[in-house]
Amino acid sequence: MTNKEIVERVKSLYQTGVSSDDNRMSDRLIYSVISTAKAMVLRQEVSKNRKLSERNYDFLECVPLSKAEAHDCPCAPPSGCLILKSDCTLPRPLHTKNGEYITVSSIDGSKSFPKTTWLAKSKKKGNKYTSKTQDSFFKDDYLYITAPTNDAITLKTITVMGIFEDISDFYCNYCEDCDDDATSGCTAPLDKEFKLDYALIERVIEVAVSELIRMFSLRQDDKLNNANDDTQTQTSQQNTRRPVR
Repeated sequence: MTNKEIVERVKSLYQTGVSSDDNRMSDRLIYSVISTAKAMVLRQEVSKNRKLSERNYDFLECVPLSKAEAHDCPCAPPSGCLILKSDCTLPRPLHTKNGEYITVSSIDGSKSFPKTTWLAKSKKKGNKYTSKTQDSFFKDDYLYITAPTNDAITLKTITVMGIFEDISDFYCNYCEDCDDDATSGCTAPLDKEFKLDYALIERVIEVAVSELIRMFSLRQDDKLNNANDDTQTQTSQQNTRRPVR
């Protein structure tokens, strides 16, 4: 099932659940709600100690990297290494009691970059056994990579496999010019496979539809309140215009 197909399923059920001609929401908004619903359902699965299969993982392909500026680095890179930084922020990984589900590697999978943290990285530089270890860490939603200088010079892109809170707005890769018609030679976001175990799809759809109906109800309440405010304002203005007898 593609992202577009699940968006259409959710859209159909959502529009059936609200009685109004003004029930339209963009595919991007619906996909964002679906992504959030997926994260919630997977977090529930982890809380029940159920193992998540790789079918639930998304791939952020060809994320571009550049050499990190000195002020971006948490510490001086170890001798013989460079620190690279993603050109844009990445979606936040799903955080559960078992940690974050994320793997960073070269686009061909030949090199992996184990995850560390900003704090741990700053303490590694003086350790002769770990100072040159290839690794990756997040800071302010940017991904940083430590790699030997020779590798770092040729490392222009990275692949990030993981389960994320919401990937609907991620377009920072060499296919970022894709549109919904996929005219640029790569797969448009809505044409990609929706990554989720089949057994969980109906739950995600149910959660997404409920959230969209709730959002629609809030929007209708706002319109009603605004209309009432306008009516009260007009009435007040009319009263002030009446001549005093």
